[in-house]
Amino acid sequence: MSTITSFRYPASLPRSGDYKLTINGVAVEVLAADGMAFANFVVHECGRPIEVAVRCPVWLDSSAAATLRPLSAGLRAAWEGDTLVFKMPAPGKVVLEIDNLPLLCLWANAPEENPPSPGDKGVQYFRAGQSYDVGLMEMSDHETLYIEGGAVVRGRLHVKGRTGVTVRGQGIFDGSFFSPHDGHMVPSLFFERCRDVLVRDITVIRPSGWMLVLGCCEGVRVENLKELGSAMCSDGVDIVGSRHVHIRDCFIRNNDDCFAIKALDLGPNNLTGTRADLRECPEDILVEDCIIGNGPCGSAMTIGHELDVDRVGEVTFRNIDVLFVHGTGGVFAIQNCGRASVENVLYENIRIEHCYEKFIDFRITCSHWADGEERGSVRGVVLRDVHWHQTKYNPGYTISVIGGWDPDHRIDDVLLENIRVNDKHLGSLDDLELYTRHTTGLLFAFPKKHTSLTYKNL
Repeated sequence: MSTITSFRYPASLPRSGDYKLTINGVAVEVLAADGMAFANFVVHECGRPIEVAVRCPVWLDSSAAATLRPLSAGLRAAWEGDTLVFKMPAPGKVVLEIDNLPLLCLWANAPEENPPSPGDKGVQYFRAGQSYDVGLMEMSDHETLYIEGGAVVRGRLHVKGRTGVTVRGQGIFDGSFFSPHDGHMVPSLFFERCRDVLVRDITVIRPSGWMLVLGCCEGVRVENLKELGSAMCSDGVDIVGSRHVHIRDCFIRNNDDCFAIKALDLGPNNLTGTRADLRECPEDILVEDCIIGNGPCGSAMTIGHELDVDRVGEVTFRNIDVLFVHGTGGVFAIQNCGRASVENVLYENIRIEHCYEKFIDFRITCSHWADGEERGSVRGVVLRDVHWHQTKYNPGYTISVIGGWDPDHRIDDVLLENIRVNDKHLGSLDDLELYTRHTTGLLFAFPKKHTSLTYKNL
């Protein structure tokens, strides 16, 4: 069996009262945050499945439905008395959903590569087993903030104008130092006008506002980030006026937009005590290999609302599992409430397990969140290889919208290619209950006899 490393956390961090967990026979602590349960651990011999046993409350009927997500992983669990047993890949990210219990998020991490040591030059090191109340933190050029697995850092981080900064480690960054109940709505991690930024492996919980903000940054990598947020306005990752951004292998479960691409003059209208002019053109953005879910506000993958720049372009979302969009937002959302020309956007290999109100929401519109009267445009958007698991509640309720502002501010050239609903290829856009306005060049492509694509102008 693979060797497992579990973490010992400070007593101040809430534990789950619903689950007891073992991985390959090793007990792993299950923590509680934002109405969910989660467990982080390290698997040292990667590439082989690990054996998971989740003991549930004795009052739970062992016939209760248990689902492992994402569904694309094809995992199955079996009851053995009051314990669910299953295998999961290592490394990997899995969510266990059981009726009448909080979601359980399981994150099997690969061993860290070249972690720093205490006392290393240019390293702020937070040791395991301790909780640190830091308030507002800053960083210097070429500095690393390292949170060891089992450590908890409570506060917020604002890094401005720095180069070569890194935030890493398998510990926890806890935003609950600032509470929405006290009127706070602050970003947990905010990089403003920085270059060559790396964020990897950490877990962010209990935010009061946006969780990770990349503001007018250039050259950013985000890898294996895990986020849990339930506060209103708890966006997962906000890419605001930034360029050359690569985000991969992340888990986002929050209460607003999971990923949001924006450009705005950020002020108290958005976040408490925060002011930064981030009106630069977001370009060259890739988000891939992620698992996301949100509700009740916001959308899964959003461009907008605030786009107070000339152009937004070269944006790709690829290989994404959308667990759910429970609220009023959409799965695919471009809400251009500014003057920008949004161009060359690709959504590819996307799997949706549940959405509620909107599937596609592409609009040129206005919003109290955005400034200015000038309207923009959208052109060159592709949805390719999309699989939507509809429920019986979707038909007749869940709609799609593609709409411009007026004849001079349109949405042009949208291609929907190989869209499947419940394993059946979409035969007509009527199946999406699509409403259009000031839209040209809408093209629909579907397989014909599984050998080629047939295209229809709509």
